[in-house]
Amino acid sequence: METITLENCPWCNGIHTYNLNVERSIVIKNIIASDFNETKRPVRVTRIFICPKQDKEFQGTLTLYDTSSGRIKSITVIGVKND
Repeated sequence: METITLENCPWCNGIHTYNLNVERSIVIKNIIASDFNETKRPVRVTRIFICPKQDKEFQGTLTLYDTSSGRIKSITVIGVKND
């Protein structure tokens, strides 16, 4: 389980933290020296979030990072962590 904090809700201008279920594919490969200095690849996705104060939906774009040994397969918003 991973979390993301959205700093500016479009409905209430509040800060909300959401739980995300991020499924990653494990890629089995031989490790070489350059793998230790590998730059993580940004993955931008748009998901629907719900403002817990207004109970209204909004779109949010987030960036997660993957590597050649752990690719992101899917991202699901589970719900609000706290408020």
